[in-house]
Amino acid sequence: MFSIRVSLLTTGIQQISQEMVEMICDCLKFSLSWDGTSHVLKVDGFETKNEARNYLKSLEAGINWLMINNDMPIEANLNPQEIIYVKDPLKVTDNFSQLFGASLGAPIDGFIDGSQAAVFQSDKWLSAYTFNPGNAHTVTPAERVLKSILEGSRFRNSNQLGKQSKACSSTKTFWSLLHGVFNYGSLSYVNHSLGSHGSARASPSRDK
Repeated sequence: MFSIRVSLLTTGIQQISQEMVEMICDCLKFSLSWDGTSHVLKVDGFETKNEARNYLKSLEAGINWLMINNDMPIEANLNPQEIIYVKDPLKVTDNFSQLFGASLGAPIDGFIDGSQAAVFQSDKWLSAYTFNPGNAHTVTPAERVLKSILEGSRFRNSNQLGKQSKACSSTKTFWSLLHGVFNYGSLSYVNHSLGSHGSARASPSRDK
C-alpha cells in the first residue's frame, strides 16, 4: 500500500487549528495534523505508487477549493519528491536520537523535504524537515479545512485543474477556470493578500 504526504502552508493571517482530524472517503483515509512546524495532509489506501501520484491532481483541486471556500491562501508543493531511504535504519535512528537528545521511536527508513509532496510505502517511517515562517493569524478549524479539501477533490473534472491552472496568467482567469471545472453556480472574485514571511527554522518530524 502507498500513502501521500503534503505540507500545507497558510500564507495570510488565516490559519488552521492544530487538532488532528481524520475522515474516510472513497475507501481512502484522510488525515490533517500539525507536526510542530506545518500542517500535514496525509492520504492512505492506494494500491500502487502510480495511483497515489495520479491522485495528487485531485488533491490540488481540493486545496484550491479550500482557498475559495474559506478565503484562505495556501501554499502546497504537489510535485512528488524522490525519497532518500537509508541502508541501516537502526543505526541512523540511534545517531539522530543522540543528536536531538530524545528517542525517535521506530527506526527511520528515509528522509523527506517536509515542504514538498511525498508518495511512499505506507509501512515506511520517514523523517520530515520543514521550515516554519511566523505570522500573526486567525484560526480556521482543521475539520472544516479537511472537509473542503475532500469536497473539492471529488468535483467532476477536478483532476484537470492542476495542469490547466498553471497556464493561467491572471487571478481572474484562474477563477473563471474554477467556475467551469467545479460547475459551481457563482464564484465571486477573491483578492488574496499574501502575508510577509518571517524568519524560518528547521525541525524534524515523524511520518508513517
